[in-house]
Amino acid sequence: MEKLTAYEERLSRAIEEWDENAVLIFRGQENHKWELVSSADRRLKNSNGEGAPNLIEYLDKSLIEPARNEGYAHRQNKELNDLELLAALQHQGAATCLIDATDNFHTALWFACQDDSNDGKVFIINRGNILTFEEVTPDDSEKDIEKLLENQAVPDKKGLYEDNYPIYYWKPPPNENRIVAQQSCFIFSARPIKESAYKEIPISKGDKKEIRELLQKYYGLEEQSIFRDFAGFAASHSQDRPVSHKTSEQWFQSGNKHFRQGNYAAAIENYDRAISLNPKYTKAYYNRGVVQDKFGQYEAAITDYDKAINLNPRFTEAYHDRGGTKTKLGRYEAAITDYDIAINLNPEYAIAYYNRGNAKAKLGQYEAAIADYDIAINLNPKYAIAYNNRGLAKDELGQYEAAITDYDIAINLNPEYAEAYNNRGLAKYNLRQYEAAVADYDIAINLNPKYAIAYYNRGIAKYNLEQYPAAIEDFDEAINLNPRFAEACYGRGLAKERLQQYPAAIEDIKRAQMLAQEQGLTELLQFTQEKLNDLKSHDTDP
Repeated sequence: MEKLTAYEERLSRAIEEWDENAVLIFRGQENHKWELVSSADRRLKNSNGEGAPNLIEYLDKSLIEPARNEGYAHRQNKELNDLELLAALQHQGAATCLIDATDNFHTALWFACQDDSNDGKVFIINRGNILTFEEVTPDDSEKDIEKLLENQAVPDKKGLYEDNYPIYYWKPPPNENRIVAQQSCFIFSARPIKESAYKEIPISKGDKKEIRELLQKYYGLEEQSIFRDFAGFAASHSQDRPVSHKTSEQWFQSGNKHFRQGNYAAAIENYDRAISLNPKYTKAYYNRGVVQDKFGQYEAAITDYDKAINLNPRFTEAYHDRGGTKTKLGRYEAAITDYDIAINLNPEYAIAYYNRGNAKAKLGQYEAAIADYDIAINLNPKYAIAYNNRGLAKDELGQYEAAITDYDIAINLNPEYAEAYNNRGLAKYNLRQYEAAVADYDIAINLNPKYAIAYYNRGIAKYNLEQYPAAIEDFDEAINLNPRFAEACYGRGLAKERLQQYPAAIEDIKRAQMLAQEQGLTELLQFTQEKLNDLKSHDTDP
């Protein structure tokens, strides 16, 4: 199980910088050299001779129209829309614009672990990024593919694409067993998928066989379960199979199995069945609450935790997890009350002290937060994230040297802790140790090359070292990774001002001002206005 756990931990580290609004989908590829592109893109690239169609022409004239003419779009007394037809063609091996993905990390890992002769990889895609992804609504799904893609970016003569065009996310209707079993979803676009939209986890070919065995043993993932079909269903109900009626406990255990597999909708359905048979099934309410929280259905999760607590007023984990859900809703005082009860029930509950400390920090109660982190660390001296967060609280109190000591310990416990290096760099920056801060940001970026905040922080430190061109390079990268990074636009404008690049500086500061207005960044909005007033004599706009 350790091998599988190691890859799950890599997933957790990979998404650390994404905020709580991240919504993850995954794609596993058995060959690490393959890019995140559709099979249609690959086919057209290999057929780029004179007269080759563009993507939309190819989809319409080579796939959809001929398939409809042959009657392949008529299934189960229904005419498939373009997306449903493309999905059906895709699952039969046709090259379409759809890129297969799944809501389940373990399913993606299973696909990545095929073909032991090559390293594989799993793409982690944040479809919750509303600047990059747009969900296809049921009404949208009825549109012709040409209509859906007409607003997508089209490359100019140099093959370059404009920004601000969405990548579509589509969850197909569960009308095929394979779609349900694989928790299938798709992304598609008429332009390349930007690297800022995803992260990658490499899979060593030497690990593949063991991972497949673990996925089969613990999650029931194998070819038969992944590629479920009519024949498999029929075989499961043959004359030699006994007929059984599940008890509430069996529904509960089935829900747990789906939960472990990441099949959250199926898990909730099974917990529902368990509760309908036994309305006092405390753990079923609790587990359903945990899944509701995973789904982002926070109010429903709290309702389930409430029921579990009413049935068992000493259910420590239910109080703790209810506190966690309230924290996600910004109800920090209520969350602290729940953590208090969990701690009273179990004074050795290290994670409850840690999370209570986080809630207090959100309320600006930094000294009280530090006291909670102290207890969590005393209970678990290898609690790296607790040292890191205690360092953050000390930073807020201006205790920069003490904060650095905490970051040092966190890094010693986890040498790949990119956030701790970044935070240590901030503390050194606050002590005006700019070169030492840059060294820490270097390590954070080496560990996570897509760490936008670390590029921005390094840019600020280089600015203070009067390394203005180098600072601009860092701001450029931060903005490339996050085009709405208002502070980075402002920092780049200041650096360009130092280089007397006034028109470019004004453009950046105006961009920062617009973003600050949109994001409600009051202090930055004031700074941008003051700087634009300073630069007024250099503004060439009429």
